[in-house]
Amino acid sequence: MLNETAIMITMNNKTFGLRESASIVGGMSRLQKLLDNGSIRFHKKSDKQNAKTFCNAWDVLKNASIERAIVGRPRK
Repeated sequence: MLNETAIMITMNNKTFGLRESASIVGGMSRLQKLLDNGSIRFHKKSDKQNAKTFCNAWDVLKNASIERAIVGRPRK
């Protein structure tokens, strides 16, 4: 098993996109709750409404849901 501290140091300055983050944590609604709680840090590169949202990779991995994440599931 990997050392959690090593993963934290490596992934703390990396980001995932919104859709990738949602697939890791188990869905868009769960991701939205985590973003509202402050459990996952995020930023937008501009103040526009349709700007891409970037989520902190370590926070996303820390809140990953194995039961809900289905790898390779097509979007509806």
